[in-house]
Amino acid sequence: MNYEIIELEEFNVIGIRYELSKSLSNNIKLAQNHWKDFNNKLRQNKLYLGSNWCKYAFTLKFENNIYYYISISKKSYIPDGFTEKLILKGKYLKVNHIGNMNKLKDTVNYIYKEIIPKNNILVENEQFIYFEKYDYKFHWNREDSIIEIYVPIK
Repeated sequence: MNYEIIELEEFNVIGIRYELSKSLSNNIKLAQNHWKDFNNKLRQNKLYLGSNWCKYAFTLKFENNIYYYISISKKSYIPDGFTEKLILKGKYLKVNHIGNMNKLKDTVNYIYKEIIPKNNILVENEQFIYFEKYDYKFHWNREDSIIEIYVPIK
């Protein structure tokens, strides 16, 4: 699995934080339900993204709980129920997950159990554990679907 080290500029997002469980397999179903809810709230708030759409999902640890913060780039207003988050400029390990969403956890496990330790990469997770970027390359559960995964590093 290929990876690259990149630097991202600071950016703002608005989104909704959802709690996850301690079980990776259970979190797949939870995340799918959270995405349905988030997409419904985008429609309800008339937050249309157009053809150049981009969505983010951040995995956060806060007070011993794991959260999934689903978001879009900051808009001119923040609807009720949404919060703003500033993503700081930094270095990231970037890996493309290719294929079915049900295998996303395998890619994340591979990143943390293979790529990071074998390459002596130091993880920086003060802001969040990692984030997923969904854009025009993402196609729901198709084998050619691409989700970009970014892990903050030192």
